[in-house]
Amino acid sequence: MSLRTNYSCRGFLMLDIALAAAIASISLVPLLMYVYSVPSNRIRVVAPSILRALLVAVDARAHDDFDSVQSRTYTAYGFSVSEQVSLPTAYIKKITLTVSWGLLPWQRMHQTLYATKYLRAQTSSSCSYALVWDDWSQLEQVYQSPLPASTTPTDIVLFQGAAFVSLDSAVATATDLIIFDVTNPQTTHQLSAIDTGTGIAQLAIFGTHIYAAHRSNTAGLQVITIADVYNPVLAHSVPLPGVSALGQSGMGTAIVTNGATLFVGTSKNTGGEIVRFSLDSAHAVRPQFVATYEIGAGINDLVLEHDALYIASPLNTAELMRYDVSTSSTDLLHQRLYDAPGGSGNGKALSFAGDTLFLGRTVGNAELHALSSTAFTTHATLTVDESVQGLITNGRWLFGALTSPARALSVFTTGSENNQLLSRAATYPLPGRARSLACWFNTIAVVSENPSLLTIYTRR
Repeated sequence: MSLRTNYSCRGFLMLDIALAAAIASISLVPLLMYVYSVPSNRIRVVAPSILRALLVAVDARAHDDFDSVQSRTYTAYGFSVSEQVSLPTAYIKKITLTVSWGLLPWQRMHQTLYATKYLRAQTSSSCSYALVWDDWSQLEQVYQSPLPASTTPTDIVLFQGAAFVSLDSAVATATDLIIFDVTNPQTTHQLSAIDTGTGIAQLAIFGTHIYAAHRSNTAGLQVITIADVYNPVLAHSVPLPGVSALGQSGMGTAIVTNGATLFVGTSKNTGGEIVRFSLDSAHAVRPQFVATYEIGAGINDLVLEHDALYIASPLNTAELMRYDVSTSSTDLLHQRLYDAPGGSGNGKALSFAGDTLFLGRTVGNAELHALSSTAFTTHATLTVDESVQGLITNGRWLFGALTSPARALSVFTTGSENNQLLSRAATYPLPGRARSLACWFNTIAVVSENPSLLTIYTRR
């Protein structure tokens, strides 16, 4: 899943604004006439087109460089609107909108929506441009296309209207990265492709660069420039400590960035399975090595959240690990381990929703866990009877890439705001096993193997 937290755009893209405007234009005028002419107690739900229009307007007003919470109250489209915008970190903007109506106190009704905008680094662990009031249980497949023969898809990231698909192949000269235009999911088409060597395990995007965990003994970290998506360029390659020969331990397996720090996970080796780099505008192409950390196991997935590094591990006694990385110390601090109950499945995939962390495991009873991100207190578990290859969240919705073709894409709901309940809401079959998935606006994209395919769904 990838950069494990966040986005790289200043202000919503013009594409986002155009999308919202297009959606709103379909029914906004008659809806507004209805709002103004009908008594307030007759209105029960605000139209999504109005909410989207309000959201885009809020983001246009609220800059990405302020230091405190911005709040205001006003009237729009006949509704009373209260908005609050905050920057809880340097790379996330959170927007809360409460729309109220009703003239008399006992008639007052309100509807609240929450949106998260990723400013600096994008992550496939959560849905970009999340509009969480929508129902994600009803999806429609709108596109499917084969990926190059003799390759296995390993990761997908949706970023600024493009899909970035990484591939692995036994042939060193095969394509490793394909970029698709998904601006209109129904007419998805390839923009470009690049061969970077022996295959990519996972992607992280920051600004105009892709950071790739690479399956190579000489280039475990690669930097690919995507300033021109029609012409991606391999700009830099970095060998990782502990790598001695092709096919042995130490290859890149996972990667995550928050815009300032970059972590690369590797398979088990004697040189340290976590490699830390500093990353800023001066070193965007050449990340600066900081330290290596010995974990004692290979790395399946990484999430970087709130100055903590979360690790999905193949250890049966510690499928999930958390370390404090708030300093650049050569030691990982405040270790916490989670031995998932109910089976021996390895930790495979991670995703965040607020303060709740979701852990997906290989098959072995209770493959899906929802737990607190600090104390690792278990909120809920769910047995899905198959391995969880990837997870992403969008508000109370959780999407899983699973190994069973019949349920390759599974949609789960937490059932409550504090994630006290997990249940499967819908399943969507694919010809083979799902490997990874990503979310953007109202689009879910999945890559699967045997055969290798890119499949795109939109909400109905």
